[in-house]
Amino acid sequence: MIRRNLCKTKKFTAILVTVLLSNCISVPALATNVIAVTGTQHEESIEKESASSDDGSPAVIVSMRDGDKVTVDIKGDVETSKDSDSWNSSIGVATSSSGKKDDDNVSNADVNIGGDVTVISEDLAYGIDASAENEAVTEVSAKNINVTSEGKDIGVKAGSSGNGSTVVEIEEDIKTTSYSDSAFGIVPSSDSGGVTAVTVGNDVEVKARKTAEGVFAEAKSGTINVEVSGSVSAESEKDLAIGVFLYTEDGDASATVMGDVVSSGPDSDGVDLWSVNGDIKAYIDGNVVQNGQEGQAVLINKKADDTHIDLIVNGTVSGRDHNLVFQYGDSAENIDISVWKVDTSGGKAVAESMKTNSETGELEYSCAEVAEKEINYIIKASPSISLSGNGKYISGMYTDNQDKTVYLKVDIPSGHRAEFYDVNGNSNYRIVSDGKGNAYLVVPRGGGVEVGVRLTKSANDISSDDGSDTSDNKKTSTSTDYGSAFSEEVMGLHIISVNNKGEYRVQRVSDVLRPLDTLTAINSFLSDAVTMRTENIKGAGVVSFNGMFADSVSETVDVLVSAGVTAGETYKVLFSDGTSVLVLCHTEGILNIPFIKNADGLTYIIYGQELSPPVG
Repeated sequence: MIRRNLCKTKKFTAILVTVLLSNCISVPALATNVIAVTGTQHEESIEKESASSDDGSPAVIVSMRDGDKVTVDIKGDVETSKDSDSWNSSIGVATSSSGKKDDDNVSNADVNIGGDVTVISEDLAYGIDASAENEAVTEVSAKNINVTSEGKDIGVKAGSSGNGSTVVEIEEDIKTTSYSDSAFGIVPSSDSGGVTAVTVGNDVEVKARKTAEGVFAEAKSGTINVEVSGSVSAESEKDLAIGVFLYTEDGDASATVMGDVVSSGPDSDGVDLWSVNGDIKAYIDGNVVQNGQEGQAVLINKKADDTHIDLIVNGTVSGRDHNLVFQYGDSAENIDISVWKVDTSGGKAVAESMKTNSETGELEYSCAEVAEKEINYIIKASPSISLSGNGKYISGMYTDNQDKTVYLKVDIPSGHRAEFYDVNGNSNYRIVSDGKGNAYLVVPRGGGVEVGVRLTKSANDISSDDGSDTSDNKKTSTSTDYGSAFSEEVMGLHIISVNNKGEYRVQRVSDVLRPLDTLTAINSFLSDAVTMRTENIKGAGVVSFNGMFADSVSETVDVLVSAGVTAGETYKVLFSDGTSVLVLCHTEGILNIPFIKNADGLTYIIYGQELSPPVG
């Protein structure tokens, strides 16, 4: 049985340490290399069309010390090939910075690659090797990373220590392949207060004969943040495959993947979250899929009682035999798991506890009933449906536990009936409706709830709030049916804010905004603060940022809202905290409303000017 235990994990970590320490930086004397090293004369700004090396030495070498600074711009591609007797590895871009001259002169290495970084090697290979220590700053960007080798290879290695900061940005893909050994997509690390951030604009794809890891993050102390706008896949032919692995000792680690996380191999995990004494946050917007003969979709190893682990999967968690697995105990204390669906086909458990048999050394799984009951299931619904109950909003999504009741409500025009249905044809739960816009459901084991609604005027006139039309008649709306105006296009737009560190915070409108019917919205207001009227309401809803923009530079965050508004007209927006604002409409059907940055459950109502209520 090749399923790893703690001994195997230590062996794997030792391999990684050997990989990370095997690199050393010296200066080759080749005209095609680009070199900027403190102690060697260099310009403050270096521009080249391309860079290459055919002896395995780094095509780009940048090493700043003692307050030295440089900016290197390579307009085209960077290529490294072959192997060198004088180099322990083949590297595309090797960049480091350390220390400072004084508070105003911190070492800074800034390298921008306009094209791809390609490394072909017969031994250890890196696409980018970037590090910063002792308050220094290292920044590297490139379009694509492609690393191919017979030995071990890493797409991006990024490290920080001593309050240093390392940022690596890849515009499109990272692809690594090892035909005979192990391969890793992203290997970020932090120690002694270091901050490491890696962003990828599209996919991370890793293939190896031995170990394959999409993301392997190790925060000894400090902070690590990885963001991937696409999917992460790891495929091993003979050994271990892990999609995303986050490990913390005393630091904090977070990862966001906006696509799927997929692992394939004899022994594989989709997402592994291991905490000794640090916080871990992972958000997967797609599915977590484990295709290995052994392993599980998600493995959580929590050693300290006060460790906090937050996992959100906005898709399906699906393991071949095991889904959500806890290495220690069957309690989810200080662990917050939110998923849309857990694949229970074939009698698979939702959550399990995993232990090693002391006599046989074999892994044993048992049902984790307590943890299963505490899983937060994401309830998806068409934008015009409001959700309520005893659940809670997590990252702008309504969640509740198994066997809990969720209430549905939609504001419908007079003379219509509402028909609620499951968008995906899920038949493991039932929606009970009165036909008048009110309904409820009980969250099923494994979740997977996604509710839509059709408004029926007559037998020959059926329309749905999500734009589908089951007859030859076009969808119609009335002035009171403003909920249907929450189009998928607007709900899919992004909210962008800049925090006090100059970092961008991006969130989808659908993650923070929920439409409300007129009466529910009015009931959210204090009667002694506002005199409410129901005429001429153009739209209403509730916004919950859940602290996402708390560190925003601006006191307000703009959110695009669908409503029955006309370009060129000014509308009064009332908020449930007693404040109001006048907003000019620039685009037909859309209003750009400024909300306070710490909005949490803040209801708004949009009024036309001629009938807007006074504010007392």
